[in-house]
Amino acid sequence: MRKLAADLGVTTTTIYWHVGHRDELILAMIRRRSAQQASRRVTGASPRDRITSIATTVWRDALEQPHVTALAHQAGATTLLGQPAREAFARELDTAGVRGRDARDAMQAIFLCVAGFLVAGLGEIDAKAPDRRLFDRTIRAVVDAFVPESREASA
Repeated sequence: MRKLAADLGVTTTTIYWHVGHRDELILAMIRRRSAQQASRRVTGASPRDRITSIATTVWRDALEQPHVTALAHQAGATTLLGQPAREAFARELDTAGVRGRDARDAMQAIFLCVAGFLVAGLGEIDAKAPDRRLFDRTIRAVVDAFVPESREASA
């Protein structure tokens, strides 16, 4: 807190007064990041494209802000950080006609895929950039395995 206060040019009591203790500051930062993610526009012409877009955004955001990702994990707030993505996935899966257990399995597979690439990517931050092509191919294969090509295909 002292370093943060010095970086901001304020006293630590100012931070405590406006934000609260360290845990409250961390949760506020995670909530803000979550709100930023929720405001992101989902792109793509089909549910498959939009779901892939959401997964890619989650992966990129986490790699771009590894400290927020790590703090969310340490604070037990990964659910809070990932809530906008879960809601977006649920909407798109519903649009594609994927519901119930199938939707649950699809979301779990997608999150596990993204998480696996995050573990690998966060471990390589100082070494090299994560392999975007491999991520794109893998997430697309996972999404394609669970999401029909079109709404009519799921009927």
